[in-house]
Amino acid sequence: MLVVAQPIPFRSDPVIGGDQVLWIVLATVGLLALAFVVLVHLRRKGWLNAWSVGRPLPQAQVPPRWQVQSQRISRRTTVHTLSREGSALLVVESPNGVAVTALDTKPAVPSTEGGIADGTSQSE
Repeated sequence: MLVVAQPIPFRSDPVIGGDQVLWIVLATVGLLALAFVVLVHLRRKGWLNAWSVGRPLPQAQVPPRWQVQSQRISRRTTVHTLSREGSALLVVESPNGVAVTALDTKPAVPSTEGGIADGTSQSE
């Protein structure tokens, strides 16, 4: 007598049924819609202003930009002038290092009497 092994019965029904796929898709869409509604509500309340692209920051919070002017005065030395509202810096780059100097941005007082700018007269 010859014994033949029985074939292994393979599963013929799907692992996830069609109704289960439908519920998974509906739950996913519902959670995404809920997240969208919450984010819209938070943006309207103003809690997401740092990440919102629609409105720019108010001018008071934007720092003024530096205006830069550069001039090469030799092959290895460059002078930069950095200026913005009320302040200016002179930066000198050379092989010996970098030197930074604050510049006086107040305009010179013109003399009305033909004397020195401080108001004293030379003719007496």
